[in-house]
Amino acid sequence: MSTYNLIEERLERLSERQQRLARMLVRTLRPGERERVLTEKSLVDSEINRAHQQLSYAQRVYTPTQKVPGQEQIS
Repeated sequence: MSTYNLIEERLERLSERQQRLARMLVRTLRPGERERVLTEKSLVDSEINRAHQQLSYAQRVYTPTQKVPGQEQIS
C-alpha cells in the first residue's frame, strides 16, 4: 500500500472520529465532559490538518508520468 493510500485512509478514520465528536457536542453533556470532548476535537482537527499537508506533499512528489491513485491526469 502506498503512502498516498495510507494518508487517505487515515483522513477517512479521522473524519469519522471528528463527526462522532461533533455529534457528542450537540448532546447535553455533564460538566467537564464538554471541555474534554472539545479538547479531543481540537486534537483531531490538528491531526486532520497535518494529514492534509502530508497528502499535499505526497501528491507533489509524484512525477507527472506516475499515476496518483484516484486522480485523473490532465493532458
